[in-house]
Amino acid sequence: MSFIHLVDLLYSGSYNLIKTSSCHQDNRAVYLDATNHSSVFVTTNFLRAPVTQLRIPTSCVSGSPHVTSVGFTGNSLVFTADGDVFVFDWNTNFYNSSGLTSAVDTITTRQCCNGQDWCKIIGGIVVAYNSDGAPHVFISVDGGLSFERSDVDVNAVRGAQVFSSINAIAVLTQDVDEDMAFLQVAYKGRAVVARGLSFSRASDRRPIVTALESNFGSILSSDGTSLLYSPNGGKTVSHVAIQGLVENSTASFKQILSNRFGEFVAVTEAGDMIYGREGLTTLAAKLTHNLSPTAVIAFPDKEGYLYILEPQTIGDGTVSFRTMQLSLVHSIGDVNDASCTSQAMLTDAKDEYNLDREESILIATSVVSSAWESVNLAMSISHPALLAVTSTPVTTSDEAPEITVGLLTANLVEKVESAAATGDTYGVSHVRFNTVPNSLRCSHSTQRVSHVTVGCPPLKHVRVRNAARKCGSLETGYRYEIAPHRYDPSFRQGAVTPNESLLVDYAFDTLGCPVMSHYKDVFQPEIDVYVGDKFVGPMLDEFVMYEVHGMYDYRYNTTVTQAGCLRASQTWLDVLQTEVDPGVAWTRRTHRSCFYAETGSLPQPDTKYEVLGGATAHASRNGIFWPKENGIYVFEAIGIDERYTFCNYRVRFAVQVYGMSHQAVVPDFTVSLSFMLVSTVCIIVSYFIILHNRQTAAKKQEEIKAMYQNHELDDLSLDYTTVAGSF
Repeated sequence: MSFIHLVDLLYSGSYNLIKTSSCHQDNRAVYLDATNHSSVFVTTNFLRAPVTQLRIPTSCVSGSPHVTSVGFTGNSLVFTADGDVFVFDWNTNFYNSSGLTSAVDTITTRQCCNGQDWCKIIGGIVVAYNSDGAPHVFISVDGGLSFERSDVDVNAVRGAQVFSSINAIAVLTQDVDEDMAFLQVAYKGRAVVARGLSFSRASDRRPIVTALESNFGSILSSDGTSLLYSPNGGKTVSHVAIQGLVENSTASFKQILSNRFGEFVAVTEAGDMIYGREGLTTLAAKLTHNLSPTAVIAFPDKEGYLYILEPQTIGDGTVSFRTMQLSLVHSIGDVNDASCTSQAMLTDAKDEYNLDREESILIATSVVSSAWESVNLAMSISHPALLAVTSTPVTTSDEAPEITVGLLTANLVEKVESAAATGDTYGVSHVRFNTVPNSLRCSHSTQRVSHVTVGCPPLKHVRVRNAARKCGSLETGYRYEIAPHRYDPSFRQGAVTPNESLLVDYAFDTLGCPVMSHYKDVFQPEIDVYVGDKFVGPMLDEFVMYEVHGMYDYRYNTTVTQAGCLRASQTWLDVLQTEVDPGVAWTRRTHRSCFYAETGSLPQPDTKYEVLGGATAHASRNGIFWPKENGIYVFEAIGIDERYTFCNYRVRFAVQVYGMSHQAVVPDFTVSLSFMLVSTVCIIVSYFIILHNRQTAAKKQEEIKAMYQNHELDDLSLDYTTVAGSF
């Protein structure tokens, strides 16, 4: 039996620090204790249960490892210790990272919580570097398990942050002249996409760099006694004027914390707390409350408040907190910003939007001024290369002469440049609404940030329209047979002839009931678009489809000439020459439209046009002719049109062809012979029936005549024929 030996993780920082998960619903937190135990504590029930000391297996480390930096990814805790990076899965498992070619002491992450594809990508990015001035930046896209060194050529790296709104990492660099600047480095390709303006370094202290949690792309940093603010991912940097703080203060900043509402708190080594709000320009003021040397701070998921936590040791390896909730607005000291210039900011903006092609987003925001105050609204976009906006500002004074109401209506659409996009997600951007001027004295929100994902919405899909809800035996383990002459397992329409029939179990659980189609009908499936269970409308995209078992005995009813092609049109036989899997052979990425002329590529007039659907007449009238046989087909339809959506539409469905009687498959001469035999038998039977009836009638006439004779009737002129006929 083997035992796992554990060793304490030690914290090498100079002040206590707590980091909480940005996904507030999971209540995870890490407490770094620098005063008593120099230990690392973790909890999955923040503020509701004591935190416990984190220990790591000795198989992962040597000696007593010292933690220098921590961060959250999707479902893991990532930390640096003794120059390396480790991943803890919040259970019992630790993982050593790979790919680091030099020692690192700092990591930065951007936790993302909404579960969308872009969010999973961002949530897995970890940036590692040595804050003492090494020139290398290492980037991980798998949550810190493996790293690759960026090709960014810099003299020294002083900080880094991950942004969701500009698809890049901001790297704070220092050149040989001691000037500093931010570089924006793309997630993919790791190339520099933008360089910010240079600014002077204030001191020799290790800089603090924080990307504000609003995710708009704002940066707050400090390398000593001053705060620096960038509203645009580091492209421009300006000093933050702090009201209420003693001029020429020698206390350096040790921590910067922010929340998703655009608020931040910066703490100095003397315990001063600076409260501010981001915007086009930022405001900041000293709070009246002073932080004790052992206390730590954390933001609740509630605007305008701050937690102050005082650690309390309650046992070996366990710590709890005495918590106070501080109102930030009411804790501001004497500042020039004496009053709030607005009474309310109202908006119908949502936290999250998904923007597909041919769609738009309409957002209305209004602000009500305080009496005799002037206030306006401003809108900013973090990724202007992705979104185009038209806005309409309106100012009224309907309530009272001294009060004005400003209304800003913004209409957002994706830009034309995104037409070259591939994949379900093209990019992400943030849209921010601010009151101007901003104010620290406002107890209501003065900023609203919405996240816009340009790409396929996560619940958007297609369904084949089908009225059938019950289909009898097909619902309970139905098996059918496909004859060898009707299918080709290579999908190349007869290139391979199988030796036996194919037995197929009908997959009712995934296909539902089949669409019914008479064998004489020209068939084209009707496909509808849904978001979740909400009907959006018919699918406008052109699409192709193939039978998943290789059946090929159907034909298209439109030729390339009838469709109006200007060059040779793709066919399934063409695309399967280079890709044997029909599910990936013909997609929106491999499709080549035939409606653009090309030198030396003329369409063959009689070639069948194998594209269906779409909003144009040449495709919408195309359909399928069935053979003169009943049967079940299972198709997969694949959207190939990039003009209307970012979504890779595909759907499987079944078609049951009916209408051919069993006699119809018998050869014609057999049918004729059978008809002649039946007719002959009918004639013979009819003859004997007529002969029998005549004999019976004659016998009756003789009987009646004898009856009259026996009774000596006077009237012997009776019409025997009439009497016999009455029988």
